[in-house]
Amino acid sequence: MVTAMEIKNFRCFEDFSIENLTPVTIIGGKNNSGKTALLEAWVVPLSVTFPSVFWDLLNFRNIGVNISTPTQLWNPLFYNMSDNEKFSIQIFQDKNKPVKFTASKSYGGMVERNGAKKRLFSQESSKFFTSLKVEIDNGIYKSSGTYTLPNQLSNTANEIEFKPDSSVSKVPLPYGAVTLCRSVTTTRTSVAESVSQMSLDKHKKNLLVDTMKNFDSDISDVNMILDNGSPYIYVTLNSGKHIPISYMGDGINKSVEILVDILNLSNGILLIDEVENGFHYSLYQSLMKIFCQTALDVHCQIILTSHNRDFIEATLSAMEQLGRLEDLSYQRLGFYKGKRKSFQFSGDSLFSAFESNMEMR
Repeated sequence: MVTAMEIKNFRCFEDFSIENLTPVTIIGGKNNSGKTALLEAWVVPLSVTFPSVFWDLLNFRNIGVNISTPTQLWNPLFYNMSDNEKFSIQIFQDKNKPVKFTASKSYGGMVERNGAKKRLFSQESSKFFTSLKVEIDNGIYKSSGTYTLPNQLSNTANEIEFKPDSSVSKVPLPYGAVTLCRSVTTTRTSVAESVSQMSLDKHKKNLLVDTMKNFDSDISDVNMILDNGSPYIYVTLNSGKHIPISYMGDGINKSVEILVDILNLSNGILLIDEVENGFHYSLYQSLMKIFCQTALDVHCQIILTSHNRDFIEATLSAMEQLGRLEDLSYQRLGFYKGKRKSFQFSGDSLFSAFESNMEMR
């Protein structure tokens, strides 16, 4: 489990730290306080093994695909898209040494003189970098290399070329599996296949059905059905009728995706941006009780962003009912003396804040 993080010159964070993260952590704060960027900081170190992370972040931000240069792809990762040459993300875990990830700009126009490499400065080379150098160090060994892009791009991870600096083959990833989600994507094949596998596990299947019953009590079953060779999720009503889940509304689709991700992320991390979107406020507590209980059972750390007071209070009540208040924390992002800062609340202190009617969004 990740317990703390230090970020320098990444996205909107010039020099930022967050501590005392718990198995269930809610990130709050006003618009543009850095909630989404903080979730992305967990994901970027995975680029050492999965170059697709760079494209995934573009999709996550709903940015178009007209990316044609390294500067367009990677410069937004640097603090305020400025002239900073390097950013770093340091991740602290319980019982493990911290992991430090760094990324720096690498320029073309290099020449060798008297055995030393020097950069040739020009109007163009001073504005644009040609590649991204990354390094990850887990305190025992490190791995590093440089990412470059071809002249013509079609936005696929396979086109990102990685040249390692050494023969180290085992990459020291900072943690286990990680999933970052924002929108409803239950139509993706992996979710349907997971539902199919869970059909063989009575407990997991009952969890899925019970979760969906929050939206429609007439649902009696869920299965994966092949349609023209492609897998789709279908729900079964008490009448015996089968309906594609994609026709059941965003809320039920999102709840299934979240639960499937939790069950697939044993000892991993699930990151959800604006988690309450798509859910009616009356369902917050019942859904979060299922999500949190399942996550605690399979040791999946869930980190959520929200500025919805009803959702935060409902999650607090759900964790109290589970008797796991010590596993909940609320981190409100804000500003102190002109710098971004995280203001921390434990489960108990969050109760006190709500009782005193403190602004908690």
